[in-house]
Amino acid sequence: MEDGTIQKQLSNQAYEVQKKFETGELIKVGINRFGIDEDDRELEVFEVDPKTISRQIPRLKQVKSDRDHEWVKNVLKILKQTATEKRNLMPSILDAVRAYATVGEMVNTLKEVYGEAQHIGVF
Repeated sequence: MEDGTIQKQLSNQAYEVQKKFETGELIKVGINRFGIDEDDRELEVFEVDPKTISRQIPRLKQVKSDRDHEWVKNVLKILKQTATEKRNLMPSILDAVRAYATVGEMVNTLKEVYGEAQHIGVF
């Protein structure tokens, strides 16, 4: 390691692999083969049908009024505790679903622990 032999071998190997990518001997999907020209690709934006929204809002209100509020409060508290302790979230998420907690309520609970992703320079 002191004479640089390992570093030289790694460097040579990386160079050989890169040459194989460039000649097409090695395939890296999306990089040197089967790529998509992003300029030609149209972005499809999903738009929710207003009729769907007008149907779902009353249904959501009904579910929220009929559910056991203490149960929801308890499972969301357990979900937060599970996230804080860095344990497997799936059992707590399933319990929250069974209690009719909404996706928004679960996401907001997890944001309290993990924060919110920041998209820098993505779009």
